[in-house]
Amino acid sequence: MNKKAQGSYTLVHVTVKNVGTEAETMMADGPKAYDANGVGYEATSDGAIYIEGNDTLYTEINPGNTLKGILVFDAPKGTKLTKVRLHDSMFSNGVEASL
Repeated sequence: MNKKAQGSYTLVHVTVKNVGTEAETMMADGPKAYDANGVGYEATSDGAIYIEGNDTLYTEINPGNTLKGILVFDAPKGTKLTKVRLHDSMFSNGVEASL
């Protein structure tokens, strides 16, 4: 079962540490990546599920623990992603990291 990208898949390797006091869930389709013009692309679990050992699919992270995984973004061919934004919930401002 392979899903073809609309554009081109970009893989972003992440290490996420829960610095809070409660367990949080890492979701493969929550993060967003941006290009240099500020255009945003949602991560997709469609591509992430095919990566063996990928822990970004709805994985709970207890306080103090770290998760490593790969986020998948489907952007037009030739798009260079420059930053990614991760959230601990849909109500947080999240954290941004340069790529």
